[in-house]
Amino acid sequence: MQYLNEVMPTEELSSNSQVMIRVWENFLDHRQNLSEILGIYSLTDVCTDLDFRGTVTFNFTLFDWQRTLKAMLEKNNVPYIQGNISNQASLN
Repeated sequence: MQYLNEVMPTEELSSNSQVMIRVWENFLDHRQNLSEILGIYSLTDVCTDLDFRGTVTFNFTLFDWQRTLKAMLEKNNVPYIQGNISNQASLN
């Protein structure tokens, strides 16, 4: 059995593609471990976007999203809104 705290982010980025994910904050309130993992993988600071009525926005590498994070949210029944961010020359 795999636990959420066993998931580790990648150290090196294999692609410059990013994906933006919005998750409703109330779905993360009782899943502290999940919230921490998303924050670790996030490329930017997490912020609450008031335009979307309490959603929290995360930016991830496309590689991490496809390999780990999408399945993790779906396994935990956390709904999300996905939006792609165009390729960028640098993630810094």
